[in-house]
Amino acid sequence: MKSKVILVLVFLIAILFGKDVVKVDGKYSYKVTQNSDNTYKYQVFENGKDKNLKLDLPGFKGFPEQWQAEEAARLLIKKLKTNQTPQLLPHELDELFKKTNPQVKEATKNKKKKKEKK
Repeated sequence: MKSKVILVLVFLIAILFGKDVVKVDGKYSYKVTQNSDNTYKYQVFENGKDKNLKLDLPGFKGFPEQWQAEEAARLLIKKLKTNQTPQLLPHELDELFKKTNPQVKEATKNKKKKKEKK
């Protein structure tokens, strides 16, 4: 009986937490979760095992937006796949967010259109 209860609990945990994991390819995946302070963090997995790669910036507690944590995780996985140091630097995040933020993309398009009209 005890083993059946444990089996059911493991199954429920897998359903609850497994659905948030995003596979990038057969080897790497990531998961984004919300912290208690309403910021977001990522976990990167290699073959299902947590790589324990945290963003090491002074005073950093989490990303303000979920999409930022997702994009940071994807960049980190890209670096892992190309055998680069699995570390994200502030300038890389700034550049990444400029390229991927929907509001920044729209603002960039508008600036280009205004320049073309002149």
